[in-house]
Amino acid sequence: MFARAATQICRSTSARIASKTTPKVLSAPAKYAAASPTKLSQIGGCRHKAHFAPPDKTVPVQLPAQRGNTKRVHFRLYGEPISFDYMFLRDACHCPKCVNPSTQQKTFASTDLSAETKPAKVEEFNNKKGLRITWEGEDAHVSEYPVEWLIRYSSKRNRLHARFNNIRQTYWDKAMMEEQVRWFDYDAYMKEDEALFEVLKTLERYGLVFLRGVPTEVDSVATIAKRIGPLKNTFYGETWDVKSIADAKNVAYTNEFLGLHMDLLYFQSPPGIQLLHCMKNDATGGSSIFSDSFRAARALQTPLGQASFLPLTQYPVTFHYKNDGQHYHYRRPIIVLNDDPNVNWADAKIDHVNWSPPFQGPFEENCEGDDHGKFRLWWKAAKTFAEEVEHPDNIFELTLREGECVLFANRRVLHGRKEFDPSSGDRWLRGTYLDIDSFRSKLRVVAEQFHGPGGQEHPGEKKKPVSSAAGYEFA
Repeated sequence: MFARAATQICRSTSARIASKTTPKVLSAPAKYAAASPTKLSQIGGCRHKAHFAPPDKTVPVQLPAQRGNTKRVHFRLYGEPISFDYMFLRDACHCPKCVNPSTQQKTFASTDLSAETKPAKVEEFNNKKGLRITWEGEDAHVSEYPVEWLIRYSSKRNRLHARFNNIRQTYWDKAMMEEQVRWFDYDAYMKEDEALFEVLKTLERYGLVFLRGVPTEVDSVATIAKRIGPLKNTFYGETWDVKSIADAKNVAYTNEFLGLHMDLLYFQSPPGIQLLHCMKNDATGGSSIFSDSFRAARALQTPLGQASFLPLTQYPVTFHYKNDGQHYHYRRPIIVLNDDPNVNWADAKIDHVNWSPPFQGPFEENCEGDDHGKFRLWWKAAKTFAEEVEHPDNIFELTLREGECVLFANRRVLHGRKEFDPSSGDRWLRGTYLDIDSFRSKLRVVAEQFHGPGGQEHPGEKKKPVSSAAGYEFA
């Protein structure tokens, strides 16, 4: 499905990109792959080096003779050679002396460690299913590392699995969303954890999901949101109404066309998830529109697309709100990539997008002097991006009816509204926000409930997606 989504991106985009380049079909980025045991590589505190004797891949943990002056513990993990830095292991000790059993918080700072930290003794324990280290000095402090913990920290891939940060996202256009749009029953969502899990996975994968059968009560949108986490309070309140009103202080509170945008980008920490619950809608017009900004950004993220992509990751855009006794202001680039210095920009994963033309302020980047054409380069790239997100083939449109609610990722999915005739009837939505941290916390908790601790692979195992019961692939 993931490859098919990327292929559709290529087909629908090639005719509209000036460079005429075909967007790269997505596969698991290099940053997610575990380091090869055939070369020396560094992943956090873990290093792999293949020059031991033939491995026994049936034994969880094996200890060869330790080498002198390496400052690392060397062992085999299901036959593959692994090593961890002494200080990394000592810092990660999770015994009751180092991590309070009640608060689950560390009792010391990493900077409390000595640069001379080293083991007095390294041994296997629990029938070769873990490592036990007795540290030199420190009153013979003992740390134990079960095989599950060792596997988790043996690769970036496993660390992503452990936090359930590896659900593959599907980039969609109009045709795909019309075919695959997912609706869930409100009662099932509220009462069944499995239904909640499906909603959360859909929201993570597509950035957009819908509920039906929601009671038309003013508190319903808050009830839906609190099933995931605490509401994000803003100067609009914990919840708010979207209606056409006189002398509106926000274009959302009019009957006018509202172009594709994201909310509150003038905040330092904009909301991660937005909910809109339809209380009443019998007006003519006023359909909701959505577009996948990640799809548009990825379409421009090609090795030959520097001119149409890189300026969007570098040039800061001003977002502000100065009205009704409020003054908010923040500058940020349009596209933000995952911060990994080991990954080329053309392969980097998109972390979030910032696109909200109605709430842009004047640009502030060297506006008084010669910027060497940087603004014009940004403008050209931004125009290409706008053509992508606003192209009719990429906009999913529907009219929310009474008792329906949409949840969407505010830093990925752009939303807007067609103009409507207020004299023809009422259009009333109730809205609220969630922080992205609350969403990810709930996703991890519920995912562990159904899958146990995050899926992990032995270092020597063949890399393959881990599928959930509902068919969602984990990268």
